[in-house]
Amino acid sequence: MKKIMRFASLFLMLCALASCGGVPAQTDPVTTEPPATEPPKPEIPFILTGSAVYKDGNLTCERGPGGISFALMENGCTDSFRLSCEIVIKSPGIGGVMLFSDGEANGIYLAADYGEQAVSLYRVENSMREQLGRRKCTFERDTRIPIIIDYNNGILKLYFNENPLDADPYPKFELNARIIAAKLKNTGIGFRMGNGIADFYNVSITEAAEEYDGKTYANPVVEGADPDVLFYNGTYYLYQRKGSGNDIFSVRTSKDLVKWSDTKVMYRKDDDSPLSGFMSPNVFHYNGKFYLVFAAKHPDVGNHTLWCAVSDTPDGMFKHATGKPVPIHNDKLVAEIGGHPYVDPDTGKLYLSLVRFGGGNHIWLEEYNIVNDQLVPVKDTLTWCISPTETYEIDEFGKISEGGVILKHNGYYYMIYASGHYKGHYGEAYAVAKDILGPYTKYVNNDILTYTAHMDGCGDAIFTTSPDGKELFFVYHIHSVVGNQGSSRMTCIDRVKFVPDPNGGPDILTVYGPTNTPQPRPSTQP
Repeated sequence: MKKIMRFASLFLMLCALASCGGVPAQTDPVTTEPPATEPPKPEIPFILTGSAVYKDGNLTCERGPGGISFALMENGCTDSFRLSCEIVIKSPGIGGVMLFSDGEANGIYLAADYGEQAVSLYRVENSMREQLGRRKCTFERDTRIPIIIDYNNGILKLYFNENPLDADPYPKFELNARIIAAKLKNTGIGFRMGNGIADFYNVSITEAAEEYDGKTYANPVVEGADPDVLFYNGTYYLYQRKGSGNDIFSVRTSKDLVKWSDTKVMYRKDDDSPLSGFMSPNVFHYNGKFYLVFAAKHPDVGNHTLWCAVSDTPDGMFKHATGKPVPIHNDKLVAEIGGHPYVDPDTGKLYLSLVRFGGGNHIWLEEYNIVNDQLVPVKDTLTWCISPTETYEIDEFGKISEGGVILKHNGYYYMIYASGHYKGHYGEAYAVAKDILGPYTKYVNNDILTYTAHMDGCGDAIFTTSPDGKELFFVYHIHSVVGNQGSSRMTCIDRVKFVPDPNGGPDILTVYGPTNTPQPRPSTQP
């Protein structure tokens, strides 16, 4: 007890001395780090017009009597560069980036249009614009949208990522710009800000991303229209309307989606067959056999209707089960084309899309059974799905929604279809439904595959996968000559993916294309 009292007395005395300054108070050592600071952004020399201001890597402007604001970075377009920035659209109008520019009169212009909710690519010469491509997209005012532009070895890739959940975006446009850049003979990078329309933040220019050094392909991969592809036992079978005389449909094969064999006849018309006007072969595998569905004119009335043939192998020959062609539908007065099959992976049920006419081309779905190798419709399952109601489905040639190819993803049915007439620019759109028979809701930013100045008539797409099953692809056709709708068709392949919807809806189907620049080959097993 005495020891405790003595310790307490000593402790009180030390405290008293400390308060009088006799003994320094003891504290734990404190390590103070200087506050973190961002490295200073390199200054970029700009020529500014209007009310444009450049400070700390940001280009801003205000609406005012000065009119159009523009910022030009001279000598920015080297042989290899990456431009990064964030664009903020502050009011309705157009703002964007111009490459190989001497100002607003000349250049390649990536333009964001808030009013149209679209991004366009233009070639501008002497202030006259030639549209190279256009993509519909949804973006908000006063929101920072990343822009990345890569130029390397003549290939120009332009990214405008309006979806913050898309971690690895596809470029909105990709083209070989070497000839255009050489013709423009300018090297500046311009930022068109309008009269207070757009600001640009975190502007930087660095070396371009490294080029892909693996094996590549370039579109088109093979000649032919209305492609249908079946992947079976490690081999792709490409079915086309290609033949002469009684040789109607043919097939090519491939192991990699890029190199294709010569054609082989897989359906031949018998000498006494009354059919004519053959269209769109589609083949599916079901219960150990292969079934061909196609459209041809009914001999009694001249309308197109659907027919079926069967084979034990994917490359034919395909024969009619009864020895003679029998129409899938008995109503000879109903005109229809299409006929793309789909087997639901969850239910095993077989469906067929078809297109019927009346004030345009309309997509329907119907369930089927197979009886004695003949497709038999299930009673009361024929259901209307899609009609042409939007501007991208209507052109000077008609009102067209046709095709109807289905893929199931995350509990939703995605139907891709051709929009617009094949004689026009054509395109590929999609709609989504929770139930396979609908109702289907069209994607707000259709078309997802559309024409450019280098590739026209992009349509009639189907889904397939890479040889290892890890990548998803569109197989589609284009006009062999841009602007010549009467030209032959060529078959192309481009990557497709699903990305999350920032608004919480079904995932968004996105296409890397159309491309005619070198692309990595579809992935294969190591």
